[in-house]
Amino acid sequence: MLFIAKGIAMCCALGVQLLLAKLGGAEGFGSWSLFLNLILIFSTLSDWGVNLNGARWVLEANGETWAYTAYYWRKRISILSALLLTVVIFVFYKNQWHYLVCSIPMVISYGYMSDWYYRGKQNPDKAALRQIIHSVGQLLGVAIVYFLTHNLWYAFITYSIIASLTYIVTYPGTQNGFNTQNLIPHWLVQQSSILIGWVCYFITYNLPILLLSYVGKANEVGQYSSHYLLYTSFATLSVITMDIFIAKPQYQKQYKTWLFIFTLLAVVGIACSKWYYPILFSGKGFAWQSQQTLYMMLLCVIHAIRLYQINNLLHHKKGYAFGLWNVISLFIHLIVIAVGIYIIQKYDYLNAVVYLIIAEILFLTIYQWGKGLTNKYD
Repeated sequence: MLFIAKGIAMCCALGVQLLLAKLGGAEGFGSWSLFLNLILIFSTLSDWGVNLNGARWVLEANGETWAYTAYYWRKRISILSALLLTVVIFVFYKNQWHYLVCSIPMVISYGYMSDWYYRGKQNPDKAALRQIIHSVGQLLGVAIVYFLTHNLWYAFITYSIIASLTYIVTYPGTQNGFNTQNLIPHWLVQQSSILIGWVCYFITYNLPILLLSYVGKANEVGQYSSHYLLYTSFATLSVITMDIFIAKPQYQKQYKTWLFIFTLLAVVGIACSKWYYPILFSGKGFAWQSQQTLYMMLLCVIHAIRLYQINNLLHHKKGYAFGLWNVISLFIHLIVIAVGIYIIQKYDYLNAVVYLIIAEILFLTIYQWGKGLTNKYD
C-alpha cells in the first residue's frame, strides 16, 4: 500500500509541476521551485527530525510517550518556523513575497503531520491514505485553478492549503494514553542532532535554487529546476525505499538490494528524458540539455549512496554522527562553491550542479576515511 501511495504521490507531484511549468513558464517555474524549497527547509525545521527517525522510536517500549512529546514540541516549533520563514522571505526574496507567503500555512500545520507515527505503529495504510488524498487533492486543486483562472498565485495557495488540511485531519490526537508529564525540553536536545543533520542535508541539495533565486536569475532557476525535477521525481524511488526500511533495521540486506534496483530504474528514467522532456516542458524558456541530464543521472547515483551510507546511521541510533556528517557535507559544498566562483567568476545553473556533485564526491570520500571517529560518540 505504501509503495502504491508513494507512486501516486510521485505522479501527482509531477502533474502539479507540469501544470505550473505551463502556467508560469521558466520564470514562474523558478518562483515555484523556490516556493517548494522554502517549504521543504522550514517544514524540516518544524518537524525537528521526527519524520526521519520517529517511526524507529515509536517501536520502543515508551513509544507512545515519545510520540506525544514529539507532537507537543512540533506544533509549537511549527509556529516559530513560520515566523522565521516570513523573515527570510522579506529579507532575501522580497521581490517574490506575494508567491512565497503562500507557503506559510503548510509550514504552520506541519507539526500535525503523522505519517511517521503510523509507520512506527506498523499501520502504514493510514499514512498511505493521507498521502494519496494529499497528492490527488493538490493535483485536482491546481488543475482547477489552471483551467478556470490561469492564476499562478491561486495555484500556490491551493497547493499549500490542501496539504495543511490533510495534516490536521489525520492527526491522531491525544486519546491514546499519552503521558503529559514527560513533555520535557530534554526531547529537543535528543532530537537536535537529527534536526541539524536533516536541515543541512536539504540545504546542501537545494542550495543551487536558493542561490540562483537570490541573485535574481528566475529563468535560470526555472531551467535548472526543470532538469532537477527529473532527478527528484526518480530519486524519490530511493527515498521511498529508505522510508519503508527505516523502521525495519533487521532487513538491511533487503534494503541494499531494493535500493540498488530502484536507483538503477531512476537513472534509466532520467536518461530517457530526451524523448519526453519536450512534451513536459514545451516553450516559454525551457530547453532540454544533454549535459545537465548526465549530471542529474550521476547525482541520482551519488544520492543513493549517500542515503545508504549516512542515513543508515539512524538505523543504529547514531544521531550525533548523522548530524555532524551532514554539517560537514554542507560545509564542503559551500567551500566548493566559493572556490568555483573565485576561479570561474560565475555561478549559473550548469556549474551549480557540478559544484554539488564535486562536493558530494568529496564528502563521501572523507566519510569513508573518518566515519569511525564520529560513530563511537553515540
